[in-house]
Amino acid sequence: MPISFAGRTGRGQRRPTAARRTPAVRALALVVVGLLAGCGGDDPVSPTVDAVAGSYRATTLTATVGGLTTNLLQLGSSLELTLAPDGTATGHLFVPQADEGGRDLDESMTGTWTLRDGVVYLSQPADTFIRDLPLRVDGDLLRGEATYDGARVVAVLERT
Repeated sequence: MPISFAGRTGRGQRRPTAARRTPAVRALALVVVGLLAGCGGDDPVSPTVDAVAGSYRATTLTATVGGLTTNLLQLGSSLELTLAPDGTATGHLFVPQADEGGRDLDESMTGTWTLRDGVVYLSQPADTFIRDLPLRVDGDLLRGEATYDGARVVAVLERT
């Protein structure tokens, strides 16, 4: 016959059954269960448009080609982006000698933005890598990584 410790205390006495517990203990147990059920879980709450709207500046902007990573900010690049609650976007992207023919890439970030499942998507007339870079919301940061024509681009924008 298997040994069972269910319902026993360390001294061989039976534990109080649910019927013997006081109403206060049962109420406390319900409160704890309710609090635990409302905490965390596998389905994180997606940020709202109002929470994401604001001004951001690139703190990381790198491109990796053939295993060689270039810090574009150290080369004089800059990226500022403002996301308005109404879905409009403004800002500016500058990357020296990155346009066709070695000219500076100097583009307006004016356009629109949407937020889906915690990711910001930009739509803008300027044909830059930024409009094709999904930006994942991470607190006060927007993080994006993608590969274009063999170049791995990483961008991190911080709320200003």
